[in-house]
Amino acid sequence: MNDEHLHSVHQALQQLRDRAEMRQHLVTQSVSDAVPPDMRRLVQELQVHQIELEMQYEELLLTQASAEAATRQYIDLYDFAPVGYFTLTADGLIQQLNLRAAQLLGTVRQRLQDRRFALFVTMECRSKFLEFLVKTMSSDSRHTCELDMLREDGSHFFARLEGLAMLSAAGIKCCRLAVIDMTESKEASRALEASEARFRLLFEQSRDATLLIQDNYIIDCNDSALKLFNIHYKGELQGQHITIFAPLRSPMANPLRRPPLLTPPRP
Repeated sequence: MNDEHLHSVHQALQQLRDRAEMRQHLVTQSVSDAVPPDMRRLVQELQVHQIELEMQYEELLLTQASAEAATRQYIDLYDFAPVGYFTLTADGLIQQLNLRAAQLLGTVRQRLQDRRFALFVTMECRSKFLEFLVKTMSSDSRHTCELDMLREDGSHFFARLEGLAMLSAAGIKCCRLAVIDMTESKEASRALEASEARFRLLFEQSRDATLLIQDNYIIDCNDSALKLFNIHYKGELQGQHITIFAPLRSPMANPLRRPPLLTPPRP
């Protein structure tokens, strides 16, 4: 409902209020004595009835305005949500979708309605989606899965699906589906995993003795460190405080305090 429509509704309501006040004034006025009593009583009853009808009409206009405002709020929440919303049949046909859902699949809504949602899932993930749909439709709880999906032009994106079985207005069971584009976070996760793998490779294969230390405790070491300290396995170093490498006495001949050595059992 736009601002012009709201203004016209409020203007109409104000006019009704003004007319109702005028009618109320007419009712309170006495009818001419020349009019028979029965006729005067009938005129007043008709005037009161007229006021009641106008007040009822005013309430109807208010109800209509509230309904239109609620409809607009629903459209704002549904159509312009940052998440793709679908309504699927038990067979996986797209019955309804919002604007974001159409954007995710790369085409307009009119071309997506009554099409199979599985057509926009890669072949490798299609069986996983069908299993997810069956599980969702056969329970009352929310289910999730992550899939590699396709747009209309064949490009890929990674998505998280959240589904819940519900009854439609016609009483038919359907799947309410939310689709969230996780491509950026998935790519960032893969990049982090690749970076960690490269670091682990460099760490393990380095000829320099290397220790990983956290809060002054050794959490890992490479093979070069084992050879340098003549240690057979990493467990002998892991968990030790770094002061194990400090001399027992300082140059000033004062004993150094350090935590006792941990001696894990040998395998």
